[in-house]
Amino acid sequence: DALRRARPRMGLVVRGELEHGGLPLADGCADAVLFSEILEHLVDPDQALDELRRVLRPGGHLMLSTPNLAAWYNRALLLAGVQPVFSEV
Repeated sequence: DALRRARPRMGLVVRGELEHGGLPLADGCADAVLFSEILEHLVDPDQALDELRRVLRPGGHLMLSTPNLAAWYNRALLLAGVQPVFSEV
């Protein structure tokens, strides 16, 4: 659903596999890559980062985020025996 909504506003929206043959993009073709809350789920994060580097143009921007387990509210939840839900941006 997010891809469908983004297409009218974005120049190019791609959904691809980082671990199975790479992204369907040419080397150095992307000005920016958004990689949000994904890295921590990958078996080989180094391979994924190499693929992102491949498609980014020199001087391109990688916007990457991961959950912050060390945030005070996540620590409080862990101490209370509750698994945190990562919602900060």
